[in-house]
Amino acid sequence: MPKLSSRERATLAFRTALAVLFVAAAGWLVIRPLGLPQMSTTGLAVILAFLAPAARRGDSCAAGLMWVMSTILLFPLGVATFYLCFLVGGMQWRPWLVCISMGLTSSLVVIWAAVAAELQAPKPLLAGNAAAVVVALLMNVIALSPASQEQMLMLGAGMCASLLVGTLSGVAVSYFPCGLGATPAQEQVPSLTAAKLSALAEMFEATAIFRLPTPAALQRHRQCRLRLLASGEQLAAAMKSANFEATELRILKKESEDEEDPSKVLMRLAERCRLSLQMKSSMLCAGLGNVTLDTFYRGEMGERFRDVCFASAHALRAAAATLSSLSSKSDDAFLTSASWMGADLATKEDCREVAQQCRKSLNHYMEGQLSASHDPQWRSNAEEALRQQLQQLSYSARSIDIDDIDDINEISFMGLVDLYLKGAHHLDSADSFEAALVAGFDEACRHGCCVLGVKAAAEAAAACTELIATRLSEPEDCPPWRLCALVGPSFSGTRSWLRVPCAGREAWRKGFAKGRSHALRLGIAVMLTGFFVTYVLKRLEKNDNGLWTLLTVAMGIMPMEGASLLRGLRRMVGTAVGSALALASVAAVGSWPFFPELTPHVCLLALLMKFYEPELQFAGAITFVTYLVVLLTLIDSEKTEPDGAPVMPVAESTALRRCVDVAAGVVLAMVANVFIAPDRAVDQLRMREATAMRTAAEAIKEAGRALWAKGARKEHAVTLEKWEQLKQDTWKSVEDFQFAGDGHPGKGDLLEEALWESRWGVDAGFLILGKSLWIPGWAPSVPGRRCINAVIAVSRLMRITNMLCHVLEPGLEEGAHRPLEDERLVSALGNEASDLAALLDRAVERIAARLAPEGCGEAKAAKWPHKELEQLEQRLEQVFLGAASARQRNGGLVGESQKLGGLRAAAALKLMHGAVDTFITVAKHLEGSIHEDKHSLRVALSKHADKSESESESSGSSDEQLC
Repeated sequence: MPKLSSRERATLAFRTALAVLFVAAAGWLVIRPLGLPQMSTTGLAVILAFLAPAARRGDSCAAGLMWVMSTILLFPLGVATFYLCFLVGGMQWRPWLVCISMGLTSSLVVIWAAVAAELQAPKPLLAGNAAAVVVALLMNVIALSPASQEQMLMLGAGMCASLLVGTLSGVAVSYFPCGLGATPAQEQVPSLTAAKLSALAEMFEATAIFRLPTPAALQRHRQCRLRLLASGEQLAAAMKSANFEATELRILKKESEDEEDPSKVLMRLAERCRLSLQMKSSMLCAGLGNVTLDTFYRGEMGERFRDVCFASAHALRAAAATLSSLSSKSDDAFLTSASWMGADLATKEDCREVAQQCRKSLNHYMEGQLSASHDPQWRSNAEEALRQQLQQLSYSARSIDIDDIDDINEISFMGLVDLYLKGAHHLDSADSFEAALVAGFDEACRHGCCVLGVKAAAEAAAACTELIATRLSEPEDCPPWRLCALVGPSFSGTRSWLRVPCAGREAWRKGFAKGRSHALRLGIAVMLTGFFVTYVLKRLEKNDNGLWTLLTVAMGIMPMEGASLLRGLRRMVGTAVGSALALASVAAVGSWPFFPELTPHVCLLALLMKFYEPELQFAGAITFVTYLVVLLTLIDSEKTEPDGAPVMPVAESTALRRCVDVAAGVVLAMVANVFIAPDRAVDQLRMREATAMRTAAEAIKEAGRALWAKGARKEHAVTLEKWEQLKQDTWKSVEDFQFAGDGHPGKGDLLEEALWESRWGVDAGFLILGKSLWIPGWAPSVPGRRCINAVIAVSRLMRITNMLCHVLEPGLEEGAHRPLEDERLVSALGNEASDLAALLDRAVERIAARLAPEGCGEAKAAKWPHKELEQLEQRLEQVFLGAASARQRNGGLVGESQKLGGLRAAAALKLMHGAVDTFITVAKHLEGSIHEDKHSLRVALSKHADKSESESESSGSSDEQLC
């Protein structure tokens, strides 16, 4: 559910009320003369007319296509099983046979849809979707109250037509003119894209302005990051919704049909810019020493740094303003925040100019970074800064490594700038020489990450701006109409659904594996509900055919257990509120309900429930549905009641029966979801975390091989395809753990469902009888609460490894050996990083075993990899010690060649350190041995960094660490 303004809510509620009014009036005028029950016909139409409208036009079209195409396919299937029951029963309607038929039909629809979805992938399956399984059950439900075949067929046809009319009415109002219709993607996507580019510009500005880890700076970076996450989530949802609109979305033009969609390229560049900026801003938490700040972030170098940041922000704002020309919406999100940043609207030519200026500023910045150590002016400024900061510097013979320095007195006349470039400037009488080197190297690594982060982000910003300048569509361009393609058999999935019998063994195997649990659970629940209705409810009320109890169960059995539990609670609350409101309406009218008298009540409730839908969620829709069902049932009951009979006793009985029906359905659905072949969200979360750990380990191992090869002067045959695949795999895991940002669950996502399962205590236990039955009890798998607590750390781990792949993808240039040529580093990694890989493989294997969803014997036998994690930490310390010594011997990270190799290698080491560090944190979260989200090396940070980290932690920024 997108975040809506008050105006958008009001227009959505208004068109929903109009659709409800139209469908109800049509049902009253058409259905009543035919003598069909209003509840079963008009009620379904009004319900779909209420549910179909959405804030985005594409969402309305997707819901409408799903119900229309599924009704066309599934209703004939229901008629076939309807007559099959009649024939198998010896030309009679046998209730027990109908109940079994409903269960088998439900299972068949789910499995069939799962196989069709495999054939339709990667496109979504609309036709024959399992969410519309109720359509296939309509005729069987009617058979539970047998009448003549003509009457049953007419009732079934009337219900089918009601579904179609209600759905199409809800879609039609989405195209209302004068701003009353749903927002089209052609307006929303440019606005949201501009908002994301504007958020990136704000993060560039924050990077330029805030250089110290003060509480204000950390809070500003956090706000920018959260805004980026929110804008990215909304943009992704809007682009997904655009696929279902009748007009094709074309913001950026293609030069050829075979070319990749430029919109996807733009989104990828924006995400690259975001991750690079987060890598830069994350170093703010660790802080940089005053010497580094004075030499690289103040004075002339600081001016160059600020120039590239502000030039990038200016380019992004120009691109955002240019995009705004395609949207008629007035949104401050993409306007400039300061007049000196440029005009509110920009042209394509403006975008080209600011993109060139951005690249020019970046080249000027990188030249200064690479040539600083050979620039007399920079050396003079650096020496002055060092003299001011290091006046009290003293050394003692016992703190100096004799193997590294031949003459102890040499340190006294060593140049201060060379001392700084070699990394010994943190040395004092309380530190060992190695500790000083590691502290200085750690700071140099953070600076390298900053440089490469700014470089990658600025390049991505310039590329985004140039792409918009060259490919942006003109505002007057009319997007192509594709209504025929939307309803075609290929797009909707009709062709895939009809091809299921000939799908092949592999498709059936995948579809059955994907849908068998849901099919078994739904089939058993529907069958048992049919028996309950036939042999229990009908004895209490003969006229009750159990339609709404069966619909409650069929729609309450969700693919995930947590969603089903949450939906069941909301359904019960909504039913109780809706029944009470229906009784209030009847009491206000004072007589038997008559549709024209109830029109204001129905429209007013539709307005209120739709306006507050984001807060009420599913409960609001159920409130309206229950209200309508009770009133329509009373309208039908008037025909069977004697003249002059009081209405309130009948109304109270109807409302009570409705509550009982729904309560029974909810209880049956919950029992089925918990105990019968459950598909638990917490199991999916465990599988995602296990996959993420394996993917992260692969990226760390490949990075270790690349660094080892450079340090050992060996050839490392790694292809760009390998790094590209690792980038895709790590990014997929980043998206899997995005949720609502900062480890918070979104509405209806996997994390929210896992939280509900944990609260209900159904996230443990065992599956027996071929995984078809769940029993409570202790299981050796990681508890759901620990998996939920580890989400933040896992998300950070995947972002770090993704950036590690981006940093190493271009290869290590000349000069990369400067921090890598050391025997301790090469030895700690092992031959071709085999020792590091072996430790990671054993640790991942044991953690993945404990994350096994079923809590099997493998998980019970697996122990936590305490020894492997400790050895990883020790080896990483040796890597840093060796790298720091290599830097000291080679005189810094940048040599005469003035290439990026040394800085890239240092940044890769820091990211690998952060990845292994976070890997250990994730393992300890899953074990339950730590509760805070922090873990650091023993001798990797200077006193200044320790102080900065403690300040960052005290200011509540523990989630602001690497990337």
